[in-house]
Amino acid sequence: MKKNNFNILSKYYAKEKENKIKELDNKKKEYKRKIINIQQLIEEKTHRINKLRKENKKYKIKYERLKQIFYERGLTINIINKNYNIKEWDNLYLRMESNLLAIYLKDGKEVKLFDEGTTIILEELLKDKDYSLVATRVYEKFIKVQLHIR
Repeated sequence: MKKNNFNILSKYYAKEKENKIKELDNKKKEYKRKIINIQQLIEEKTHRINKLRKENKKYKIKYERLKQIFYERGLTINIINKNYNIKEWDNLYLRMESNLLAIYLKDGKEVKLFDEGTTIILEELLKDKDYSLVATRVYEKFIKVQLHIR
């Protein structure tokens, strides 16, 4: 009887361990599949990052070139003329107003307020640099202003 019980318990224990081994094998396969998927995802993301880095480098080169052109040639800004008391070759001034850059006449009257994006770019370009802002043409409907950075 003891031998019979032992055989039954041995078979039960062996069956239990066999099921546990199958379960672990299934988990192992699942984890391997997940690892492969993650490796593929990492490769795709790495490829995408490298592509974006190359693209970013191109844009940086273009941006630096545009800055150089801006420093060499200046920037022409058109302002709608609302009967401002301004003559050709009058100086104008840049000032921050509510976190936005604005152009002012010598009497302190605001003639143009730049949007946030333009303000950020101009702040970067003008940082620690001297500049001049001069009305080059005054027409009935608009004023041409030239911004030069020295």
